[in-house]
Amino acid sequence: MKKYVVDIVRKKENNALSKAKEDVTFFLKQEQYLKISLNIFRHRYEKIFTKHIINSKFKDVKRNDVLVVQYPTYLGAYFENNLNQILQSRGVKIIGLIHDLDTLRYPLADATQQSIKFRNEIDRLNKYNIVIASNDVMKDFLIANGLTAEVITLGIFDYRHNIDLKSYPKKSNVLNFAGNLNKSQFLYSFSENIETKLKLFGNYDHTRKLPVHADYQGVFKPEELIKELNQGYGLVWDGLSAHRIEGPFGDYLRYNNPHKTSLYLSSGLPVVIWKEAALADFIKENHVGILIASLDDVDKELGKVSDAEYQIMAKNSYNIALKLKKGFYIKSAVKDAVHLLEN
Repeated sequence: MKKYVVDIVRKKENNALSKAKEDVTFFLKQEQYLKISLNIFRHRYEKIFTKHIINSKFKDVKRNDVLVVQYPTYLGAYFENNLNQILQSRGVKIIGLIHDLDTLRYPLADATQQSIKFRNEIDRLNKYNIVIASNDVMKDFLIANGLTAEVITLGIFDYRHNIDLKSYPKKSNVLNFAGNLNKSQFLYSFSENIETKLKLFGNYDHTRKLPVHADYQGVFKPEELIKELNQGYGLVWDGLSAHRIEGPFGDYLRYNNPHKTSLYLSSGLPVVIWKEAALADFIKENHVGILIASLDDVDKELGKVSDAEYQIMAKNSYNIALKLKKGFYIKSAVKDAVHLLEN
């Protein structure tokens, strides 16, 4: 039996769009997985060559081999469905690792069309032999909505970097936030009465007014951000409002594993996260952060944290960081998936 992982080649950018998938490929190569690289389609007409691409690129994948596909591939439903059909007809076992559920992240306004779109996504996932869901909440949600494929959970995405974490972060009332600041609408409703400082990293439209206590740091490559995250907390929040979770991006926190959570924890930084986020249970169980209902409460909640309590969270975050840097979670999940395939 040979093992393979699909690697979708994307343009290099200073953001996390491709890093999560690149890290998965890197860590699985350490487990003797062979990489099969595919390019993003540049034109729609390239899709007509889907079957030719599959037969060419996957010609060496044989019966009882294992293939990990990082979902979605962004090569389209037609490609993904054909990939499963062609390879499974050869006896190949395919694991679908979910990074995102785009029907939840980008819901349609029309309820009927949204229901059809989501049903199609479930149908795509059911074509895999085994699905690795991001977390238990996502797993339960998918099963409740028709997922019949065998499903296990990842827990949290790993985050590869080579920075040596020589010390714990400094306790301070600072929220570090890394991401697309133009998309993160909640930042612009942040109350001016809040004294907690915001340190912001990412793309930013300078014509927009940031909150009074915000300190814009600029754009960094994902790995370089690690050195900047050395005090306070990492903020995991999204949507239209700082006062409460609003909008599709905010509601999506109920199901996904935001990659910025892994960024913060891999830096040894405790997090502040919405209490109803899917990752809230992970943060609570590992004692690596604070759960909040509204960013209006952040001054009060951070004020409750003693120096000793922060040191405990920082130590726990450091221990999680050691796992994230080594690919502990993806390696464990894929090993479990392969074990199920063999039994």
